[in-house]
Amino acid sequence: MPFQSLRLSRRHLLGLLPLGLLFGTAESAVEATSELSEEDRVLVAQHANQQIPGEGTFSLDIPEYAEDGHFVPLKIWSEGSVAAQERVVRFTLIAPRNPNQEVFTARFTPLSGEAYIQTRIRLATSQTVIALSEDARGEVTMVTKYVRVLVGGCNVAPDQGN
Repeated sequence: MPFQSLRLSRRHLLGLLPLGLLFGTAESAVEATSELSEEDRVLVAQHANQQIPGEGTFSLDIPEYAEDGHFVPLKIWSEGSVAAQERVVRFTLIAPRNPNQEVFTARFTPLSGEAYIQTRIRLATSQTVIALSEDARGEVTMVTKYVRVLVGGCNVAPDQGN
């Protein structure tokens, strides 16, 4: 028998564990972001004047893989003109699988110059992060990106005033 000589030790099996986590449970990021769920569409419509927005002319830079959901860096910036009517007045970030789904809203005035924000957020689990942008005309656009989180960042109970 050719397989009789194949012996795996516990050390070898533990060495293969990361490969199993990476490939065994991985779903394609393209599949994950191809369609928003009905719940996500309702959530987006609540923030987008009761409509499902089109693709945005702004960028969302967030890692595809986050080892720790407590500190996930992100950048959002507008690639459009800063003309009066096309100026971005608001960015909203939504994480549908977080306990608090609206992560933040950043508002910009004409004195803000460019619409740019860089921060860190918490993500509870792997999910499609949704960024919305509203211009001065009230038009809302959307950019989505699937982020795979290894260790969730929202499992700590909120401070009870201690």
